[in-house]
Amino acid sequence: HRVNWGLGYAGLDNMDLSLSQEISREKYEMVSNRTGIGKGKNERKVSTSLFLRAQLTPKLVFFCEPRVERVEAPGLKLKFTNNILSGKVEYFSTSNLRMVGEFKSTHVGVRDFDGREYPYTDNFARFKIEFNF
Repeated sequence: HRVNWGLGYAGLDNMDLSLSQEISREKYEMVSNRTGIGKGKNERKVSTSLFLRAQLTPKLVFFCEPRVERVEAPGLKLKFTNNILSGKVEYFSTSNLRMVGEFKSTHVGVRDFDGREYPYTDNFARFKIEFNF
């Protein structure tokens, strides 16, 4: 089960702002026909995020999205919070040249659920230049 809602406003001076929330519940049990090994999930999650887009100049745009995920896993008797911060800066120097800087940082409340090595980690910073012909 999943419920999403959001509230946003795009009329501020060169700024868009929105608040959204997703409430989800996952509960299932599965046994593999091939191996006979069982796997299950019993989790409730409330994810709240604030999205900000600011047009700093006609060529420069800034995006930022802090998100908080409150997770409860009754089967494991766990309650924890994940904090995620992501952002992006876009600069359009000409109509066919765009420079983009992006980052994402995640703090997982339970270290056992944190993928710390490639390909599971989602903390990154990158810069790219795009040419369109």
